[in-house]
Amino acid sequence: MEEFLIDEQFLTAITAIAKEATKSIYISTFKAERTTKRKGEKLKEFFDVLTEKARTGVDVRLIINKGDNRGHIPTTNIEVIRLLKQTKIKVRHLTDGYLCHAKIFIVDKTTAVCGSHNLSVRSCHNNFEVSCQIKESIHIKHLADVYEWKWENAKDN
Repeated sequence: MEEFLIDEQFLTAITAIAKEATKSIYISTFKAERTTKRKGEKLKEFFDVLTEKARTGVDVRLIINKGDNRGHIPTTNIEVIRLLKQTKIKVRHLTDGYLCHAKIFIVDKTTAVCGSHNLSVRSCHNNFEVSCQIKESIHIKHLADVYEWKWENAKDN
C-alpha cells in the first residue's frame, strides 16, 4: 500500500529509509541545499546519512541541475555538489539543456519515493508538497530502470 508524505513528513521518511540502505540510494532533484540554520537540521541529517552510507560502500548517486549562471538553476546546488563530491557520492547532471525536475528517491530498488519535494528547507518546511512512497515492486523496478537510463546519459558534475 502506498503512503503519502506531506510537507515535513518527507524528510523524516527518506532519512529513515536511507538509514536502511545496504546496496544503493538513487536520488534526483531540481534543488538541494545544506544549511546550518535550525530549519535545515533535518536536511543536514539526511545528507550526513548519505555521506555515511557512501563511505560504507553503498552506491549513492544524485542527479541534480548543475549550478551555473542561468537564473533558473538554484545557486544552492553549487555548494551541495561541491560538498558531496568530497565524499564517495556520485553526482551527475543532464545534458543537452535538459533540467532535472524529477524528484525521485530509490533505496536498494525495494523502496521508492517520488513527488514534489526538493531537498530544500522551503520545500520541506514552507511549501505545500506531497510525495508518495511506492511499495509495489513492479513500479519501483520501472522507476529504477528510468533512473538508470537517465544516469547513463548524464555527465559528471
